[in-house]
Amino acid sequence: MTSKQRVEAVFAGRQPDRPPIWEQGFASKPASEIMGRPMKTGGGRFRFENVKAADAGPDELAAFQREAWEDQVALAGALDWDIVSVGWGMPSKPSKWIDEFTFLFGEQEEGKVWSVWRFDARTDTLQQVAHHFENAGIAEFERHVEGLEASLEGYPSSQAINVLPPEFVSMVSPDRMLSGGGGMLAIPYNPPRWLEVLHERPDLIERLLDVQVEQARRSLPAAARQGARYINGGGDFCCNSGPIYSPRVFHDLMLPRLQEIVRICNEHGLWYVWRTDGWTWPVAEDLFRASGVHGYGEIDSQAGMDLAELRGAFPNLVLVGGIDCGQLLQNGTPEQVAEATRRALEVAGPRYTVGSSNVIHSEVPAENYLAMWRAAVGRDWRYSPHPYPLPGLGEGKGEGYR
Repeated sequence: MTSKQRVEAVFAGRQPDRPPIWEQGFASKPASEIMGRPMKTGGGRFRFENVKAADAGPDELAAFQREAWEDQVALAGALDWDIVSVGWGMPSKPSKWIDEFTFLFGEQEEGKVWSVWRFDARTDTLQQVAHHFENAGIAEFERHVEGLEASLEGYPSSQAINVLPPEFVSMVSPDRMLSGGGGMLAIPYNPPRWLEVLHERPDLIERLLDVQVEQARRSLPAAARQGARYINGGGDFCCNSGPIYSPRVFHDLMLPRLQEIVRICNEHGLWYVWRTDGWTWPVAEDLFRASGVHGYGEIDSQAGMDLAELRGAFPNLVLVGGIDCGQLLQNGTPEQVAEATRRALEVAGPRYTVGSSNVIHSEVPAENYLAMWRAAVGRDWRYSPHPYPLPGLGEGKGEGYR
């Protein structure tokens, strides 16, 4: 089977020759350990260096992006992933550097949109630490939503949008399944002031969600035009104790709009996979049955989302990942990781894709990831310097990672 055929079999409920395997994010540190050379694939440092490249100028940004795409595709080829996706970057130029690791987007003036971000090298994280909405009044949120609604008038058509960078798409083998975005649906929660707005003015949140649906109406056909079939959609809304808003809010505000996004996907031959961390059982019937979504990713076993229980409740739902990256992949032994992977295959297949519960972050030992990989593909890791030849791909090993 080719990778495409393997993924198609899983979504059709047929037994593939082996389970598909994929990661939506892979930090540069373990990628470098696996590939034997410095890699640019993901993580906080990767995104921070993406920001610095954008700040340096368009040529520097273009060079960074191309090298990152080459590395991401090379990693996917070396590990024989069945799905290929572009890594999460941050190709935006800051308006101001506050210190060596902290920067500002926007202008810190009344009525202006701005946010402050900080890179922490110790934890390899790049996080938003301040935002203009933190103490904003309702009038400011209303202006924001009105601006988004007005922007739809100039929003490009599906023929004019590229959901995936064309250069990245050209690097991916036609035998691989492309993953695209463009179908996100989420009530914002960062800063938490958004959840107060949900209580005070739910109509504003409904209008915001309607904007997201209209954007999806144009971006999802574009993803299909570019060759993607797997839509890595959804939006985080759960923590370990459950959803951050009530099941009633999900039913009334989210469900009808999610159903419309799934309808658009069906119309264009796309699979929509909802991904969120946390405990989703309080909304599971709406989210995984009534909505019509085709799959569920970022399955958070640490929060109580057990693959066997999910398979029993939703026999036709494609389950993606679920091998815990918060504790097991980070702190467990290779033997424990392999055993968890074998159990996942036993209880969740054949509608199952092997992967972590979120991403392979910088604290996951390469050997633990490879233990999961070996259990999934049923063979030993053998690195070839050119598993996936690309024009201009460098050779040799390097110290550290990028």
